[in-house]
Amino acid sequence: MARQITFNQYVFWGYQEYVDIYKVAWQLNQHLPKDKRRFRILGVNCSPNWSVVQKQEDLENPVVTAKVWRGCSEEQWGKVILDEVVAKGEKALVYSGMHHAFTQYRQPLYNTATHSFAGFGDVRMGNHVYNAIGKRAVTISLHATWISSEGYDAPNVYAADGYIDTAMAKLAPGITRVGFDTERTPFGGLPGTTSIYKYGYKDFVLSTFCDGYIYQGPLSAYEGVTPIKDFINETNLAIAQAQSPNPRFRQASAEEFNRAIAADTDMHARLARLLH
Repeated sequence: MARQITFNQYVFWGYQEYVDIYKVAWQLNQHLPKDKRRFRILGVNCSPNWSVVQKQEDLENPVVTAKVWRGCSEEQWGKVILDEVVAKGEKALVYSGMHHAFTQYRQPLYNTATHSFAGFGDVRMGNHVYNAIGKRAVTISLHATWISSEGYDAPNVYAADGYIDTAMAKLAPGITRVGFDTERTPFGGLPGTTSIYKYGYKDFVLSTFCDGYIYQGPLSAYEGVTPIKDFINETNLAIAQAQSPNPRFRQASAEEFNRAIAADTDMHARLARLLH
């Protein structure tokens, strides 16, 4: 069931650690007394219909993409959090892609033709929550690479101009995991001149970007998640072909899907430019 939930959301998410989240929550709930509140996992994403995308150009066609998203937006993601958590006086840890997680910070657009700031983009899930409850909503960033100042298609760069990686590399071995508040520590004043995130902000620093930061170790030590063997197979191949966001996979074999799923876990290949 956990695999099916994951597959239904995105056919390329065939990773063991993703489904393990459901398993651990289920195991916890099995051992709780009957009168105790159960641990809940709330899904906040849309349910896109990628089958309407038949060629690469369709991804740039607003008429086609409107059919993909069927009126769903990140405002609805935020509404799940506000209705199911905030309105009930509860708290939630929301795990999402970084750009969805922005609260006070607004994500900039970049004009590749003029190489300049092109205004702010869509209001993201975290922005909607922040607009409703203010500083009760905070963004905590996990240490990762950042988008280059040369645009979203350029190779990624070190976060905060590499200062975090450089500082942590000078510490004694074993001191590799730390989290800090960006507003009340020197880390919050670190720059981001090499990243696209600086655009639209006169004095962009790390505290502009997020409220908290977690460093889990050097990028060279990052490991990919574990592909599930035969996640795509003859029983779900037709659905995977239809629901792939990449139209080039409309006729792909199960083996091609599984190779693509595994390729995304090769962190050394993905970070090779920064690990020389």
